[in-house]
Amino acid sequence: MLGLPYNILKLVSYDAEWVKEYNEEAERIKAAINDASATICHIGSTAVPGMVSKPIIDIMLGVDDMEKSDYYINNLEQIGYNCLGECGRIGRIFFVKGGIENCTHHLHLVEKNSEYWIDNIMFRDYLIRDNKAASEYAGIKVELEKRFRTDRDMYRLFKSEYVEKVIKQLKEKCANTTS
Repeated sequence: MLGLPYNILKLVSYDAEWVKEYNEEAERIKAAINDASATICHIGSTAVPGMVSKPIIDIMLGVDDMEKSDYYINNLEQIGYNCLGECGRIGRIFFVKGGIENCTHHLHLVEKNSEYWIDNIMFRDYLIRDNKAASEYAGIKVELEKRFRTDRDMYRLFKSEYVEKVIKQLKEKCANTTS
């Protein structure tokens, strides 16, 4: 099953169908935006094999020029995405598909190679490569779900703090190995 009502926080076991759902949605997005230079990535927990997750597909759409964001917004709205603006993340435009009754997709429109772009890919790839890190993150998510069943905003806040800490550590490790 894909999707959750906005006010519900529920983690489910990994579903291999999420990859198929992502691929189908990525094709719809490509057709809607008609921009060969854009890059579409599957991010978030549904992109990490074996990871517990909210059954909502996270997609990142990387474009060369955010000055053309009105073009992307208009085209994405035509295929059912609701634009919610930056939602606290400068340089990102956030969309949901399915509405508050049953949100099925989150879409993050960002400039390719921006810090937001790099951080999301770095974190996803780290979890895919490192089973121990993925297991630790899954445990944190489950604990946060227990604490904040009725408050997705608090769940997201505490989860984001952890993710940001890990990204900082990954960047420091990378900087130390290149110097």
